Amino acid sequence: MDRRRFFRNGSIFTLGAALVNPLDAVSNTLEFDTVRKNKKAKNIIFLVSDGMSTGTLNMADLYLNRKMGHGSNWLQLYRDSRINRALMDTASASSIVTDSSAGSSSWGGGFRVNNGSLNVGPNGEVHMPIWQKFKKSGKMAGCVTTVPITHATPAGFCVNSKSRNAQEDIAEQYLE
Repeated sequence: MDRRRFFRNGSIFTLGAALVNPLDAVSNTLEFDTVRKNKKAKNIIFLVSDGMSTGTLNMADLYLNRKMGHGSNWLQLYRDSRINRALMDTASASSIVTDSSAGSSSWGGGFRVNNGSLNVGPNGEVHMPIWQKFKKSGKMAGCVTTVPITHATPAGFCVNSKSRNAQEDIAEQYLE
């Protein structure tokens, strides 16, 4: 395989996919103030598909259209305006390469943290993740996962820990 041609073609495809994004045509943008004035959310389902980018959705939709004659259910939800999407920078505070704990903490807690920690900032500050905020406001909260509940991705939305490897401490925090 010619590596130069591979990388050139891959770069051209990536650029093309970024410029011609099918999600742009089917997604809706709502102003936050409009949503806030009109209705208060009764319940929220926060779905995280770890490692799945918009490119994955686009490829699945294109594949299903060509092979099955219909698009994906995921993108149909966008077309029907039944869900909203957002993009977020989940970079680590300590490295150019982000690990699962820093990425999920950034997304689930709203603050950048160092790789290896869960909702604990670079200077030791503790940030409240979304699961704790729901519970504090009196809402029912749960976490459904296909990996162990103490894994970095679900834990970043639910608990605080200086180390993603502190499995026992993380498990106990779910019971509090």
